[in-house]
Amino acid sequence: ETDSILQNVEEGLLLLNSKFVIGTQYSKALEEILIREDLTGLTIIDILKDKIPEPELQNMKEFLELMFVSDVDEESLVTLNPLSQIEVTFPENQVIKHLSFNFRRIIAKNIIFELIVTVNDVTKQVLLAEKLEESRSQSKRQMDWLLSILHVEPQLLKEFIDSVNAELKYIDSTLRESDHQADFSSILEKVFRSMHLIKGNASVLDLKFFVEKAHVFEEKLSEMRNKPQVDGSDFVPLVLQLSDIRMTVGELNNLIKRISKIHSHFRPKRSYESEVFIKSIQNLVKNISDDLNKNIHLDHTEFDAGLIPYEYKLTVREIIIQLVRNAIYHGIETVEERSVLKKPAKGLIKISNITTDQNIGFTFRDDGRGLQVDKLREKALNSGRWPIDIINNWNDQKIIDTIFTTGISTLDRADLIAGRGVGLDIVKDKVGRMYGQIEVDYEKGKYTEFKILFPFLTENQGEVKKHKESAEIVV
Repeated sequence: ETDSILQNVEEGLLLLNSKFVIGTQYSKALEEILIREDLTGLTIIDILKDKIPEPELQNMKEFLELMFVSDVDEESLVTLNPLSQIEVTFPENQVIKHLSFNFRRIIAKNIIFELIVTVNDVTKQVLLAEKLEESRSQSKRQMDWLLSILHVEPQLLKEFIDSVNAELKYIDSTLRESDHQADFSSILEKVFRSMHLIKGNASVLDLKFFVEKAHVFEEKLSEMRNKPQVDGSDFVPLVLQLSDIRMTVGELNNLIKRISKIHSHFRPKRSYESEVFIKSIQNLVKNISDDLNKNIHLDHTEFDAGLIPYEYKLTVREIIIQLVRNAIYHGIETVEERSVLKKPAKGLIKISNITTDQNIGFTFRDDGRGLQVDKLREKALNSGRWPIDIINNWNDQKIIDTIFTTGISTLDRADLIAGRGVGLDIVKDKVGRMYGQIEVDYEKGKYTEFKILFPFLTENQGEVKKHKESAEIVV
């Protein structure tokens, strides 16, 4: 009967003496669980050595020693069992199991004679529990996302997903250049621009979870930018992090599809597009202003997003996002500063359409401090990008050109919104891709104005297909 039990019981059953040696009788299942035959005469310490971490092995040894000390209460001791659930690695078999060991004393004539041990393979239960916990976490995450996106217009969400996918595709193609191109710094700056654009677009929609993911990616990029030398191997962690962002985009896209029935459709009428466009920019102005304790009004009375051709619509929106961030962070003063300068307490950002026979575009104007030429010159000197004697000979126009250079920022710190010297660089890149030009006008202490112009497209021209290296800039 004993043999029948030991041959068929599913648990591992064994006896341990005071030297932790396994007895001659144990269950057949024990060999399967421990992936080892002929266990008689071996110590449990030897069997688990190199299969569990050394600290755990030492804890087990001390625990077993106490189990043979009669003065120590067994019930209290069992609650301290270090092997109640432990991960065991079998390197030779390339197997990882989760095992549960339970120990009980066998007492004869008030002497602890042996320990009876039961061993259970709880791998399936542990993995199932982990899977359930992951499912719970995913459900909670998606619920948090759902609460974040329900207030966003469906069209804007769709445009955001399309924009992120386009930038991720661009980043992928750029990173592939690192396999055969020596100018790793240039590749790094291109990736930085795209990720900063993604973060800006997420910020407009107040998708904080996505802003944080993009910010973490930027932190990695910042570490690389500060290295004295960058090589191809440095880009490997970026590829892994991009995969995580891509998975987030996929989850977000699936969530949007699932809730799309809540909304009537993803294609609002043309008359509604301008309202949606302006609402997103107003939200951005409000969110950043609140973060910086500034009071700013967006004047859009002379702007109609419906006049922007479809080929330029997403580009215009992305440019305005960067210009808003730049104006609020760098241009428009705080309420206290404006009071000292005898300016209205509420700052002003104004956007207006421009349409000519050959161009279409818009102006963006803020009534802030104007361009800080002296501070830009100082930042250019400290950047180490150009020789000091050359910078000293630059006129104001040349100094102002640096605002479109990656890494030049008049802020001294970086956070989730700004300070990395990426922003107007994106504007220059986006305008350049569309064969456009940028005109910059300012008056110190009064205003800064950007005029963005694109070539007017006829029906025969279609969309702009070629990429211009950089936008034409006029100061």
